[in-house]
Amino acid sequence: MISSNTQSVFNARGDYTSSRIDIFKERIASVESLLGMGNLCIYATGSYGRLEATEFSDLDLFFIQDPDSPGGKIGKIEKTLIDADVIRLARKEGFPEFSRDGEFLHIHQMAEILGTLGGQEDDFKNCFTARMLLLLESRCLYRQSVYEQMLIKIINSYYRDYHDHENEFLPAFLANDIVRFWKTLCLNYEHRRNRPAEDPDKKAKSQVKNLKLKFSRLMTCYSTLVWLAAQPVGPAPENVLEMVMMSPVRRLEAVGSSNQSVETLVAEALDEYAWFLQTMNQPEDKVLEWFADKGVRDDAFGRGRLFGQKIFELMTALSAQKPFLRYLLV
Repeated sequence: MISSNTQSVFNARGDYTSSRIDIFKERIASVESLLGMGNLCIYATGSYGRLEATEFSDLDLFFIQDPDSPGGKIGKIEKTLIDADVIRLARKEGFPEFSRDGEFLHIHQMAEILGTLGGQEDDFKNCFTARMLLLLESRCLYRQSVYEQMLIKIINSYYRDYHDHENEFLPAFLANDIVRFWKTLCLNYEHRRNRPAEDPDKKAKSQVKNLKLKFSRLMTCYSTLVWLAAQPVGPAPENVLEMVMMSPVRRLEAVGSSNQSVETLVAEALDEYAWFLQTMNQPEDKVLEWFADKGVRDDAFGRGRLFGQKIFELMTALSAQKPFLRYLLV
């Protein structure tokens, strides 16, 4: 059973995040440059997408247009006006400045996200990241109906062979893409390490990113894989949509509450994750100062390895009960 302290951490984060999202959604709905943009969806990822935000959290946004919804393709001038309004709104609401000088405030086209699925351009055009984050850790900020339709279209793309195979279908395509995303996150981290950081602050930031990789990034990917492995049969597309609407923490909680054989493992994993959330609940400079101590770092990375071990044990236990799901461990 999940401890009361762990549950209170998740509840507090969820309540805070939801309240901030609700206010932002209300304000952005009246932004002048977005009026009439019926085919544009804006969603938050990162800690806001996972319902784990604090006052120190960045607001990570993605923009996607759906050509099947009313409205034409947004032009450069229109996009410039949207960027300006969204940035002003984020500042007014007290969010930190967007990372990398707003580099990622880019509009993705839904047709491209679907068309590059599994192809060579999937990574190059950043469609892979936009799609995976939409599925694994997102919360809609603008145009909920467009957001839900995009989720349905993406899930259906992974379920293209589901028709007439409902009883034996396994979501291997989806699972493999999630595993690929996790491996991509790991490779991206290692790529950044190719440029050795002599500056102590840069080195500390790299180490903090490593800790986030071991906790929040792992949680994003493997909470979904654990949920898939826990299903008695291959889940239907509508079940996957319900799962996507859950936060990563809620996915693990759902597995623990529905399967007594792994309830303790889930509780142990979530205890470690709650520790991570509490530890990171401070300004970046304080996190870096805390992480500068080698003993603290060693303890933190030890807890990261323990969290990863618990997730691995969960995957192993669930796959052992259902041998046909062992492909999730490959």
